Parts: sequence; structure tokens; C-alpha cells
Amino acid sequence: MFKRALYYISLILAAISFYVSFLLLRYQLVSEHNLPYINEAIQKQIYIGLLGDAAIISFCFAIAFLLYAIFKISFRLTALPLIGFTFLATFSNLLYFKFFGNRLDFALVKDHIADVPDILDNIVALSGNARTIWALVLMAGAIAVTIISRRFASGLKPGRIAAFLIAGFSLTFTLISWLIISGRQDDELISTQIVQVWFNQISAPQENELSSSNLSPAMQVATYKNLVTAEEEAAWRDSASDWPPEPINQSALTSPNINEYPLLVNLANAEDFSHQMRQNLGLKGEQKPNIILLFVESFRAYELLHPEFAPLIFPNLTKTLKKHGLLFTTTYSSSRVSGQTDRGQFSTLCSLMPNNNGQATYMAYPKVKVRCLQEVLKNNGYHTIWTTGINGKFHGMSTFEKKHGTIATYDKAYFAKLGVGKLAGGWGLADYEFLAGNVNLLEKLAKEQNKPLFANIATISTHHPYATVDGYDLPEDFKQKFVKTNVEYDKALQTWRYEDDALANFFAKLFASEIGDNTLVVMLGDHTYRDGLSSVTSLRQERLYRIALALVSKNMNKPGEIKWPVHQIDVAPTIAHIVNATGEVGWLGRGLFARPGSPWIYSFHGEKMQFRIGNRLCYHKIDKPSICYSLGNEDPLLEENLKKEDLSPKDMRTMRYILDFYRANEEILAGDKIIP
Repeated sequence: MFKRALYYISLILAAISFYVSFLLLRYQLVSEHNLPYINEAIQKQIYIGLLGDAAIISFCFAIAFLLYAIFKISFRLTALPLIGFTFLATFSNLLYFKFFGNRLDFALVKDHIADVPDILDNIVALSGNARTIWALVLMAGAIAVTIISRRFASGLKPGRIAAFLIAGFSLTFTLISWLIISGRQDDELISTQIVQVWFNQISAPQENELSSSNLSPAMQVATYKNLVTAEEEAAWRDSASDWPPEPINQSALTSPNINEYPLLVNLANAEDFSHQMRQNLGLKGEQKPNIILLFVESFRAYELLHPEFAPLIFPNLTKTLKKHGLLFTTTYSSSRVSGQTDRGQFSTLCSLMPNNNGQATYMAYPKVKVRCLQEVLKNNGYHTIWTTGINGKFHGMSTFEKKHGTIATYDKAYFAKLGVGKLAGGWGLADYEFLAGNVNLLEKLAKEQNKPLFANIATISTHHPYATVDGYDLPEDFKQKFVKTNVEYDKALQTWRYEDDALANFFAKLFASEIGDNTLVVMLGDHTYRDGLSSVTSLRQERLYRIALALVSKNMNKPGEIKWPVHQIDVAPTIAHIVNATGEVGWLGRGLFARPGSPWIYSFHGEKMQFRIGNRLCYHKIDKPSICYSLGNEDPLLEENLKKEDLSPKDMRTMRYILDFYRANEEILAGDKIIP
């Protein structure tokens, strides 16, 4: 009896340790939401989340005791795997939210579980705080106590009776808890248990009640082009008059497939635009320029545009852009879930919205028929290449590039053979050496190919996890004002100071090369990143979706800034028009000089609906108050005191439209209904 009592005491201690470990993860999740006071967490119903954690542990114990009582299966063989899985799910959800700002849905787990070995460095870095470490320690301790405790004495009736009683109590508690949880409408991460969310997603996927369109999926997506009204165009008509308005690609109405493929368009005749643009950009008039599409990993606009950040973090790039650049200060990306780089590059190169659910776009649709920029330029006489400082096969990138117009790929293995061996963290080659090696490669190819070059270059040094970089420490007064105790952000800014040197060396080397006089660099972020800042003069959502974008050339005639809003999908049409490329494409983008560019819309699993159309900016969540702004000359990325407005009937219609659009977008990608 004494040993049996010790056994039950050890189980109680283990259960308490299990729960405290979940409690620590929940507390860390509250911190990641930047809630400074406990009453704000209570308002978000954290007590429901705490009840859910208790219920899921109780459920695991109930199943384990029932299996023992009925089949004599050891408690340890069932309880530990169940609780371990639940803890791992909760822990993974926390890390995912910390990095992406979204919930980790089951579809993402299913589609991206194979990525775990590639992102171990990120996982370790995201786990590096006291609460998550103590949660892991307590979980390990509870498992150890459970393992070393004595198992039930075989064949003793009281053991089975006790097991039934404990299982019955646990199931009753679980049932009552889940009834309470199911009776609420809120879907905040703070007040939910991720395993129950996954169970609901698997067992009863919810249809979107707000979806209302009767259009075909392809036609629904095509209506996106009509979101910009004549009034919104007129608001920007006289802006930056030195830059010619870009022609809008027209529907290929002569095509017999236009009803089935309404996205199919002919590239507009851009002869006048092309001539004027090459002159303004300082490129050679009649000779097609080399085009470099430079994706700078996680390059967001906030630090580049902030008057106090930019001189310290980007001193070299700021000088380069002032003399050689045309900076688009209001550029949006719709890439905010796992596989961000895939989705961002797909948006930019293929001028289409990516899928925002499931696998990264290149993995999910490697053979989808889309005519991306690299194929258009290849068909117009360009030698097209893709270079990256990581393994080119990651997320199916090299496969997608090869099937969509890229003639040659040069990844980490190629540059390593040339002696570019320095690594940046655990991901790939350091950008300083990698970018310099790209200039050498382009000079070599220019001589060999005797045709204009298109190079899609992807950097990697600014990818999470960020490393402390010697010689790039931040001044203490700056850290006290902006960084405070945010160690990750401190490291991120150090890597950006390093990246500034890498980019400065790249541009200096490129401008001094034989191809420098007739090369246009389109530099942009593939996506942004979360910084964990709780109080800065910026809308948090703007920092999450606003990327840096600039056109850079050696002999730029008209450097400056363009302030009208544009989107990643506007890049491909503009490049095609600058080189006066011809052909049929299935592109959504209006172009960077269309005044304004394409609207920014975003939705993740029909929950977070956000948009900027012209000067109307709204952030939404179902069953939550919406925040909207009518912007004048303010930049929501930098303004501190914008006046909030309620959701209008028109905003509500836009929200329903966004849900319809993303549903349709997923369908045309999966059904391969973009071009014939």
C-alpha cells in the first residue's frame, strides 16, 4: 500500500509539472502578444486557454488509465507519448506565432513537417528564453518521474478500480472543460488549446460563411484588377510627373480561351514608356539592359525609411539610393506564413498572389502553368539565371525555376567551389562574398552569351536566426531608445548593418564592372519579419507587410522617391515594359508606375482580412473590432497618432471580397487554371 501511495503521489507531482510547463508556454504566448498587464490577458480570456491546457492533460491521463484498466497496457507507454505530443504541439504553436505572428494550423504541420531538419537553428534560437527553457525542463522532469515510478502491481483489483475512477474523473473534467470552451466565439491564441483546434480542423473543416461569389474561380481572381477605381487613380495622377505612366496590360480578348482563362493578357505595347524609362534610369536607349532582380532576405521598409534607424543601420545604402536609386516607399507583400520566400518570389516573378494556406507555393504547385518573368525574358532574348547562397533544392525552388524559364541555376555548391565558403548562421553563404561572386559570374556570362542577362539573386545572411556580427554593435544610446532588452532584435539590426556593407560592396563592384553602365537592379525584400517590439512609432501590421523596393542604376538620371502604394506583383509588368518584352501572360499586377499600383489584400484561413486600396487601410479579424484609416499624406508605417475609424459598409463588402478572392486563388492554382 505504501508503494502504491508513493506511485500515486509521483503521478500527481508529474501531472502538476506537466501543467506548469504548459502554463509557462501560455505565459510566454501572452508576452509574444505584447500584453503589458495581466488584466488585458484576462480580457482576452486567458483563463479559457488555461482550462484548455488542464483539459488536454486530463484527457491524456484518462486515455492512459482506461487502456491500463481494460487492456493492462502500461500507463507510461500511453500517457507519455500523448502528453509529449500535446506539449510538442503547444510548443511548436508558440514558436510559430513568435516567428510568423499566426497560428500554426494542422495543414501547415502536415505539409511542412519535412522542413524541421532545415530549420533547427531557427527552432533553437526561438526557444532561447527563460520560460520556454523552464517549460522544457519541467516537462523532462515530469517524464523522468513517470518513468521511474513503479507500475501498477499486476493483477491487483484495487489498481484497476483506481484506474477506472481516475479515468472517469479525468474524462468528466475534460468533457465539462470542452463544453465551456466550445461555447465561446473568440479564436484568440491566448484562449485556445492548439490540439483542440487541430482536432476541429481535421474533423469538421469550416466553410466560409462570408463567401458570397457565384463567379468562376478564375473570373473571381481576375476581378482583382478592378479594385482600383477611377477616383483612386485620379488621386495619384499628377504624382511624380517626371515618370511616365505605365501602360496597363489588356485582356487578350481575341483568345478563344478567354472565358476559361480570364487572367490571360497580352503585354501592352510599351515602346514609348520603355524609351522614356531607360532615359530616366540612365540606361542605354536602344540596347536592352541587363536586369538583376535582387531579393534581399526579410528586407522590410521600416528601418530603411525611419529617420533615426536609416543613418545608423543603412548609411551606405542610403547614400547609394540618394544618388543611384528610385525608392518606392509604400510597397506591400502578401507573404506572411511558412515558406515566405517561396511565396514572395512567386508573387514578384509571376505577378500573382501566392497560396496562403498549406505548402509553400513552389512545393505545392511546381508544375503549374504560369508564365513568370524569367520565361518572358527568356522568350525575348535574355539569358536567365537564378543564384542563391543556400541549397537550391530547398522548398522546390530549383525545380520551379527550371520549369518556368530559368536556364541555369547557381547555388551554394557552385559558389563554394569558387572559394566563397564563409557561412552566415546555419543557412548558407555570407552575403558579402556571395554578392561579390555574383558580379564576377555576371561579367563572365556577359562575355560568353553575347546577349542581355536576367539574374534572379537571393541573399540569405539576414535570415533568422540572427548571429552577433563582430564590428557591427549598436551604440548604447540607440539600444536604450529602440531595442531595450530585445536581444533578437539587437542581433537582427547587427546583421542589417553587415548587410549594408555587403550591398555597398556589391553596388560598387557592379558599377565598376563592364556591365555596370547598362544594368538595372531591382532590389526588394522577399518578405518582412516580426521584431517583437511593443512600443514604436509604427503600426505593427505595417511593419509586417511593408517591404523595401528600389530601382538602382549606375547612371540614374532621376533619383528620388515614389510614394504611391504598390505591391510585389507590380514588379514583373514594369520590368517587362522597361525592356519592351512581348508575349501572353497570366499576370495580375498593374505595374509600379500605374498610379497607384495593385491593391494590397491579405487573408489567412479566412480570419485575418486586411487591405489597402488607394488611401483606405483596414485591418480585420472575424468577430473582432476592425481598425480602419482614411489616409491623407500620412505614412502609416511611421505615423504614431493616426485616427482610427469604424468599419464601413464598403469595407465590409471588401472583406467579403477578400475571402472570395483567396478561396478562388487557391482553386485556380490547384486546378491549373491561370493560362492554357
